[in-house]
Amino acid sequence: MPARVNEALRAHLDRDTPESLALLQGTIRSEPTFDASCPWHERATFLLQSDRHDEVIRLINAYMPGAFLSPDAHLMLSHAHEQIRDVDRSRLEAYRATTALRVVVDSGSGTRERPWQVLRVIDEYATLRHLRVVPAAQRLVIDGGREFDVHACEDGVERWFELV
Repeated sequence: MPARVNEALRAHLDRDTPESLALLQGTIRSEPTFDASCPWHERATFLLQSDRHDEVIRLINAYMPGAFLSPDAHLMLSHAHEQIRDVDRSRLEAYRATTALRVVVDSGSGTRERPWQVLRVIDEYATLRHLRVVPAAQRLVIDGGREFDVHACEDGVERWFELV
């Protein structure tokens, strides 16, 4: 991982301020391998289901550090490393997945007033899975130049995410 990404992550975990989060997200977004559409996700899912763990690792790592802080990327890497018996790397990626989820959950309250901030739509779904909330519908709301995904969930509560 490039030093600037690690430094931005450490700074955010130490300070946990809106400014440190914006710096971390901006650092990841500025990476040439960042792509909010996550072109690796569908292929990595297929490779995992096919038990092609080495290929999963190569594929997702090719998108790093742009895929950094994607809970799904880190969970997939953790599983793939576990399957090839690389326990240390599996634990590291599991820790990164947990950290990625913590960064999202700590960024707001999931309300219109304090939406959770995410870099990618797939991060929204990872967060909802983590919270054991089932989305029933999703809509895009644009307000003052800001983009929000609003998930109407089966429990009757709307969860708001801001795409940053």
